Amino acid sequence: MEMKDCELDQFIAERIMQESGTPPYTAKINVAWKVVEKMIRQYHCELKLDVFLGITGQQWVASFYSPSQCRRY
Repeated sequence: MEMKDCELDQFIAERIMQESGTPPYTAKINVAWKVVEKMIRQYHCELKLDVFLGITGQQWVASFYSPSQCRRY
């Protein structure tokens, strides 16, 4: 499922951060880092960063991995 940035921001605000409003999680690193801290502290996940080099250049992807559940988010 592919989401636009505004949809992803809204999803993060509601499902992960449990807050109203839509902070710019996908646009500002200091706001995005709050999500990282919560995922690590509350959900015991590891941050995974991948870069894909292709014809069009670099694309960074951040995800979370839960060792206890063997799941990647």
